[in-house]
Amino acid sequence: METKRTWSKKKPATEFEKNLGKRMRECRERLAISTEELANGIGLSPSAVTQYELGIRSPSLDRFDALAAMLGVSTDFLLRGSRSNVADADPAADQLVKAFKSLSPRDRALIVEILKSFLKVTPVMPSSDHTDKDL
Repeated sequence: METKRTWSKKKPATEFEKNLGKRMRECRERLAISTEELANGIGLSPSAVTQYELGIRSPSLDRFDALAAMLGVSTDFLLRGSRSNVADADPAADQLVKAFKSLSPRDRALIVEILKSFLKVTPVMPSSDHTDKDL
């Protein structure tokens, strides 16, 4: 008896997935990093990054924060295209973002891991509870 093969068709990319991929690609190209560099920085394969950029698939939530950090943008920007974020309202945060953007993808990934470790052991103070002198 012969078995009939049926091929499942991939669902077409949604408008959301296309826009997310477009914003990712634009950020990556603005930073002049390759898909390989971005993939290595967040622990993915280059083909996964390409699939994200083409809207074929979307990153998991655990990769999404690292992706935004590597690209030097907020998760809100990647999701919605919104340009409003903390760096817009805080000059010190803006300086940190600019410095972060100047790092190599490998150094960015290292900083992300350091920050994750730091935030696990140190609670984040609301900005109104401290000044730059406290830092």
